[in-house]
Amino acid sequence: MPIYGIDIKIYATAYIRADNEKQAAKRAASLNNTVLEILDAGPEVAISGRSFADPALPDLSLSPAMTIVGPENDGELERLVV
Repeated sequence: MPIYGIDIKIYATAYIRADNEKQAAKRAASLNNTVLEILDAGPEVAISGRSFADPALPDLSLSPAMTIVGPENDGELERLVV
């Protein structure tokens, strides 16, 4: 059975520890066009369901709850495997 791929957008919330809003915005801007492997985003951006009050909440993390939007290309699928 063939496998098909289709691009979708995923929206996630980033939680950023920072001294002020300007510092947080700068750090958030550094994520623009970043490619993450969601299963393990690596040391750059943790995926954490920890509460805001938890001292172990990473300085920069993504919420594990994300929203999928799409597909945007009218369902055009790319056949990946024959």
